[in-house]
Amino acid sequence: GTYPYAMLVYLDESYDNAHRFFLLGALFAPSPAKLHRAFRQVKRDEGYALPSGEVKEVKYTDLRARKQLRVARSGLDLFLQSDSWFRCIVVDQAPESGWSLDSFGSPSESRAIKQARFYNRCTETLLRRGIGDVVNAVLLADRMTRCAGDDFVRLIGDAFNASRETGGPPAFRSVHEVDTARERYHLGQISDLLIGAVLNELTNPRGRRGRFKRQFREYAKNCLGADALAPKSMPEREPNPRHRQFHVWRWPTP
Repeated sequence: GTYPYAMLVYLDESYDNAHRFFLLGALFAPSPAKLHRAFRQVKRDEGYALPSGEVKEVKYTDLRARKQLRVARSGLDLFLQSDSWFRCIVVDQAPESGWSLDSFGSPSESRAIKQARFYNRCTETLLRRGIGDVVNAVLLADRMTRCAGDDFVRLIGDAFNASRETGGPPAFRSVHEVDTARERYHLGQISDLLIGAVLNELTNPRGRRGRFKRQFREYAKNCLGADALAPKSMPEREPNPRHRQFHVWRWPTP
């Protein structure tokens, strides 16, 4: 791992093709080095590596072969055997759901400003409920998400670090934008796989091309529970997230 003495939190997002559902997920890894090495070994054992020797990326949207499916299943197994946990927020943006961007700004503000405010609110909510009492964690946001740049670093600082009135250590000691396709950050691929399974459960796409994605989704349901991928009501707070390894929440609407 890159930060062997810190808990790592990998943040990622996804959408369906119609952009009805927005998913924001995070993998919280207290012992990232151990999980990193085990995941790398699984890939090496499968011969899932580049000519350079660095292991390849496994991504939910690209599950098109049995070898990729085996690596993805092994990644889920390693997650379940670890002390890590995963949290995901699902936002149904369909008009009939009651969700509206108008709740995140005044009529005079632009849609872009409201979207940014909503995204920040989702991110803060997910991290605050998932981090528990952990301090000095390192947040790694996938470079393909909107969690990038100085504004996001400032958001995390304002939301978590400055709010600690006791003067104790911050929840997140640093925030980084990373490329989870790289072996160095490949634990983020486990988060991507879990988010993908949740999205597949929501949309249930048909067709032969998506058969390996469906097989991974069903494997995840067998491991986690038949209804584990279905969004549940979001609790007011989660004092000890370690008590539940996997949880998917529905963003509350009026």
